[in-house]
Amino acid sequence: NLATEKYYDCFETAIEVADTHIEQKLQRPTLLHERFVFRQKTTEKLLAMETSEPEKTERLESICLDYKENLKKLNLNSRAFGDKPTGLPSLMASCLFLLATIPVFFVGFLFNLFPFFSPEKIRKAMKIEYPGGLSSVRFGISLITFPVFYLLQGVLVCVLMKAYWLYLFLVIPAQYLLGLLAFQWYERLTEIMTKFHFRALEREKSSILEQSKILYRQINEIVHA
Repeated sequence: NLATEKYYDCFETAIEVADTHIEQKLQRPTLLHERFVFRQKTTEKLLAMETSEPEKTERLESICLDYKENLKKLNLNSRAFGDKPTGLPSLMASCLFLLATIPVFFVGFLFNLFPFFSPEKIRKAMKIEYPGGLSSVRFGISLITFPVFYLLQGVLVCVLMKAYWLYLFLVIPAQYLLGLLAFQWYERLTEIMTKFHFRALEREKSSILEQSKILYRQINEIVHA
């Protein structure tokens, strides 16, 4: 939880930047549990900085505001600045792989459509507002929605396929695994699209892109100081 109201957006941006920087140092994507630990440590550091170094926190907020504004103009995310340059042949090979695995994405997406998106819909319907902890609220709701929808969808699959009910114990975990594969497929797609876009901006010698690279480094210097 980001237990701050004044700097919530700033800290969220800084944590996102720090995430990509860590992946760059590790030279691989962080695993889910690793990302959780890294984010927790960064959050604790930023909250401590807010209390002990208010001037430094204000400077970070100013940098993050400029950085976020630039990202909107460039239509980029922080991962673009943390990724290593990728050659065109490698990008094209990745595109072919994604095309071949589209069916896996669609099946996983369909099975996880309601479980994944319903927590936010439920939160809004119940008018739950918890500044600094909306992600925790969504996570709490998802602990209910995922099992419920997986069970209902599993029963539906068994009925439609006229399968033995024992297959239900295979269908339920299969939905999670397919959802995980769909999520990884989508992450890879956005990553490739971002890399193509980033390459185009570099060819154009975008001044906003160069300024954003400097801001990205400054955020990391403050967070990892």
